[in-house]
Amino acid sequence: MPTTVVDIIQEWLFREDRQQVQLARRAKIAPATLSRILAGKQVGGHKALRRLELAMGLPPGHLEAVQAQQKLQMNNGAGG
Repeated sequence: MPTTVVDIIQEWLFREDRQQVQLARRAKIAPATLSRILAGKQVGGHKALRRLELAMGLPPGHLEAVQAQQKLQMNNGAGG
């Protein structure tokens, strides 16, 4: 089961047999933005994540919730 924003997007791309550029167009975000998110070089902002959710048919707030959980886990791991 995908546990990160990157995993969720990559799984969707695989399942739907789509390329990153197709999802970026569908989500109306720059392909470079999606590429940076998937490479872990950029955290998805509210607008980008919401557009991705809509394009992927995910419930509103799903990707932001996953991203927040990731951040919490990273912070807890770094402190212990």
